[in-house]
Amino acid sequence: MAATGKEPAGGAAGTPKHDDFATAGWFVVKLQDALGDESYFREVKGLDINIDVETYDEGGKNDGQHKFPSPAKFSNIILKRGVTKSTKFIDWITSAVNRKYKRATGTISLRRRDGKPVMEWQFINAWPTRYAGPTLDAVTHDLAFEEIEIAHEGLSLQGGGGGGGAGPNPA
Repeated sequence: MAATGKEPAGGAAGTPKHDDFATAGWFVVKLQDALGDESYFREVKGLDINIDVETYDEGGKNDGQHKFPSPAKFSNIILKRGVTKSTKFIDWITSAVNRKYKRATGTISLRRRDGKPVMEWQFINAWPTRYAGPTLDAVTHDLAFEEIEIAHEGLSLQGGGGGGGAGPNPA
């Protein structure tokens, strides 16, 4: 069936349209109480949640083990950007070095091409654990990048997931 442009939101039969998908290259990062309005980053890594499995061998139960979920573990988030005149990254990590931890709440919002948010990761009680300055090499003409790694105490996902659709239709 040819697309007529009159399909319901999400395309024919509830499938997502091309514009519903987010591109991995358009996102906004906000760290309240730490970096202020600075939200331009080249790369974000570490949006991971891991739940390990604990096993228990019950005496007399020879057909398998009981399996239980362990508490969730959250990976550190790594933010990478081009070096600017701003010292907010350095200031934040320096405060942590001096044991004056300034914890922050943050959001990473993945956007569609039209700028509307598709999904958003929210993290709480974040603080810097590592700063990496740029690699300087007089032979290359590469851009200078800096990274900051932040630990946090929880990651939650808001939004559709799965490519930008509204998720499964509860029928």
